[in-house]
Amino acid sequence: MDGIEATRRIRQLPGTEKLIIILTAYDWGALEQRGREAGANAFLAKPIFASSLYDTLISVTGIRRAVPLSQSKTEEHRLRLEGYHVLLVEDNELNREIAMELLQMAGLVVHIAKNGREAVDLFLAGKDRYDLILMDVQMPVMDGYQATEEIRKSAHPRGEIIPIIAMTADASRKM
Repeated sequence: MDGIEATRRIRQLPGTEKLIIILTAYDWGALEQRGREAGANAFLAKPIFASSLYDTLISVTGIRRAVPLSQSKTEEHRLRLEGYHVLLVEDNELNREIAMELLQMAGLVVHIAKNGREAVDLFLAGKDRYDLILMDVQMPVMDGYQATEEIRKSAHPRGEIIPIIAMTADASRKM
């Protein structure tokens, strides 16, 4: 049974005034009319981010923000990161775009490498340019493990100390 049929059946039960949000890995635009006819209140596309879930819940419940964002606090956090340079190493274009947008919203200056080889080359050529490296684990040409090892063994003055944070979309893989 798919989500639309489940929604339809739930709505047929007496006393079912609960909110129903359909989650889908596909473009929900094609399902929206059928889903709304079945009684769905909203749709969320996977992967689900906390912010999109929060915004959807606020939207369907009509509740105002439970915790109003303080403009000064938000700005204060952004200012703490303003101007720091991050080397984002990610081979997947969509993941790269999402990460870049989030990092830039936090005030960071983002530099991009599409594989481990590019990351090593940019780091070595960048002198003291980077404050942090976000390193995808699985990539073509050179993976994140190899790139990290090469950076750590390099003669670069910050090679042994630059923070390198591993990232992976494959959460089930043991590292």
